[in-house]
Amino acid sequence: MKFPPNLLAAIPVLVFSALGLRSSAAEIEVRERIQLLPAKDMSQFYTWIEQQGVDKDPDGVFNLQDGTLRVSGSAKGYAATRQTYTNYRLVAEYRWGKEAPDNDSGIFVNCIGPDRAWMTSLEVQLATKSKDKSGDLVLLGGPATKITIDGQSQKGFAYIRRKGDLDYEKPFGEWNTLEIVYDGGQFRISVNGKVTVEGTEAEPRSGKIFLQSNKGEIFFRKVELLPLK
Repeated sequence: MKFPPNLLAAIPVLVFSALGLRSSAAEIEVRERIQLLPAKDMSQFYTWIEQQGVDKDPDGVFNLQDGTLRVSGSAKGYAATRQTYTNYRLVAEYRWGKEAPDNDSGIFVNCIGPDRAWMTSLEVQLATKSKDKSGDLVLLGGPATKITIDGQSQKGFAYIRRKGDLDYEKPFGEWNTLEIVYDGGQFRISVNGKVTVEGTEAEPRSGKIFLQSNKGEIFFRKVELLPLK
């Protein structure tokens, strides 16, 4: 039996509808603990480095050492998750490799779009600058990125500094704990148990997660996603 072309085109849509699936079937809503680091290998990540591209890291910008990820900061780039995630509590433990007044890295969440510096995303800043500190939030990617804080909507590119002019990081050389909670648009950042930024209506609502190489050596010994409840 020969089907009309318009019916053939509709079959995939009908099948997806019948199964209750969405086009973003690869998106993972975190319902159990997902350990990204420590890890035996980098299979849950791929790397992108400016001037090199995907999975080309001749200078070892990203190097796994006994389960801990060393990021040299010698080139712009990131280690991004191969999966996309939504609705989670992310807990990361990090420390700086060298004490400097201009260390600059970050954990970017809900990253979408092509690989570049930088993807449309919500960037949680890690920094030791005089003005920019760990726990700040940066919106990247134009109108697709937004958040509402204290009743005020921020869209496009925006740098949102933590509450108060405070540095919540531990003394140099010690491990810090960063927590990011994303719950259906509600968004909260904490550094060592201190809330730095929180808001609602945060978008994008799902995407990859990546660990940035920008300036300064940094180590990540834990990155895990936990269910909200």
